[in-house]
Amino acid sequence: MARGITAKTLLNKKFKTFVFDGIWAAVLGEQERGGIWVIYGNEKNGKTTLALLLSEYLTKFENLNYVSAEEGTGFTFQQNLSRAKIDFKNTKIKFYDYLEI
Repeated sequence: MARGITAKTLLNKKFKTFVFDGIWAAVLGEQERGGIWVIYGNEKNGKTTLALLLSEYLTKFENLNYVSAEEGTGFTFQQNLSRAKIDFKNTKIKFYDYLEI
């Protein structure tokens, strides 16, 4: 079993975070760097658009892997990229159909 830590130890830990600005700061606040972010919800509610816009914004800080597990990287996803006006010159974001974790 993993060793537990006290509340004091946890509260004293330092983390690398994203310092967002604009609408992203208002909506997300300060977030820890790294890890996996999952966006979910009912269909036709803008998840893909949100994920694409957020992903492009995050490339200001880090390289990013975008896994389009639901739609893949086919024609529909291509249209979504165009609608979201994702900069095709941005090489800091890579798109994948599926990645095993």
